[in-house]
Amino acid sequence: MDQHGVPARVSIVGDGRLGRALAGALRDVGIAVTGPTGRDEPVAPADAVLLCVRDSDIPAAHRVRGREIPTVASSDA
Repeated sequence: MDQHGVPARVSIVGDGRLGRALAGALRDVGIAVTGPTGRDEPVAPADAVLLCVRDSDIPAAHRVRGREIPTVASSDA
């Protein structure tokens, strides 16, 4: 995170339209982005993780990551 609380590194889970759009937009403003990752792919360490998956898939996305992350946001993609 920078001094303003903006994450320097973001991982995106969900390789659908929303995940790809957010990845591109965040990269355009200079944020380092890993992903978007698809189902069963590892999630890279990051300051924030955005879950761009259906609400019904959130529990599975949490199991796949297998570790604690500082911030989670989700959107029913």
